[in-house]
Amino acid sequence: AALDTLDKKAIGVMKGFPNPPNGVKKVMEAVCILYRDLPDVKGKTDWATSKKLLSKGNFITMCQDYPKDNIPQKVLKKLKPYTEDKDLTKEELEKVSTAAVSLCMWAKAM
Repeated sequence: AALDTLDKKAIGVMKGFPNPPNGVKKVMEAVCILYRDLPDVKGKTDWATSKKLLSKGNFITMCQDYPKDNIPQKVLKKLKPYTEDKDLTKEELEKVSTAAVSLCMWAKAM
C-alpha cells in the first residue's frame, strides 16, 4: 500500500535534486540501508549512491518484492533511527516529494 503512489515520474523528480532536502536524503539513506548488499550500494548511504538506486529500471518492483520477512536484526537496528525520526512524516515529506512519502512509509513498514 505504501508504494501504490510511487511511479517513475515521481522518482525522476526526486533523483533530479542536485542537493536534496534533508527529508529526502534521510529517506534514501534508509532505503540504502535496506539495499546495503547490492553492488551499486555496498553499504554506502550518500546521495550519489541513492541516485544510482533510484535509476534502476526495476526499482519500484525491487521495493515491492523486497524480502521483508528476512531482514537481519543488525539492519533493523540501523534502520531504527530513521523509523523513529519525528521529522520523517507524511506531512513534512509531501511538501518536497511524493516519491519520498511512499518510500518513507515503505521503509517504516519494514
